[in-house]
Amino acid sequence: MSQTRWASMSGRLRAQFTRTVSSAVDIDRPAADVWAVLTDFDGYPEWNPQIPRAKGELAPGRRVTFQTHPPVGPTVTIRPRVLVVDPGRELRLRGSLPGIFSGEHWLILEPIGDGCATHMVQGETYRGLIVPLLRRVVAASLIGFQQHNAALKRRVEMVSPGRQCGPL
Repeated sequence: MSQTRWASMSGRLRAQFTRTVSSAVDIDRPAADVWAVLTDFDGYPEWNPQIPRAKGELAPGRRVTFQTHPPVGPTVTIRPRVLVVDPGRELRLRGSLPGIFSGEHWLILEPIGDGCATHMVQGETYRGLIVPLLRRVVAASLIGFQQHNAALKRRVEMVSPGRQCGPL
C-alpha cells in the first residue's frame, strides 16, 4: 500500500474516532477576574451547574477531582490530570480510560480590545475506540459547556466590580 493511500486511510480512521466540541462566551471583565472565579473551587457550589464540587491543586501533572452533573445522565466523579496552567490564559486537563477513551478539556482566555473584557473558549476533544458510540454524550457536553459559560459570565460579572480600563 502506498504511503499516500495509507495516510489518507489513517486520517479517515482518526476522524472517525475523534470528536471536538467547543463553546465561547464574552465576559465583561478582565481575564484575571475570569481566572479567579474559574480557579476558586470552593466557590463552585454557588454558581457552577455542571461541577458543583471540585478539589485539588491546579498544577501540571497533578490530578483534580470534579463531581460533574451533566445536562443528561447521572452525576459522575472524574479525576483528570492537569496538563497546562497558564494563569489568566489557559487551563488544560485530560482524563482517560487507557486504550479505550480520552478527553482533553481546555479553557482559553483571550483579552478583548484593551483587556477590560475576555473572550473565553471552552472545549473538549474526545478520542478513542468508543467515541462513535458517544454521540449523545458529546452533544450533551456542548449543552453543558454553553450552560457553564453562561453561569461563569453571570458569576464573574456579579462578583467582580467593573474596572476602569484604558485611558481616562
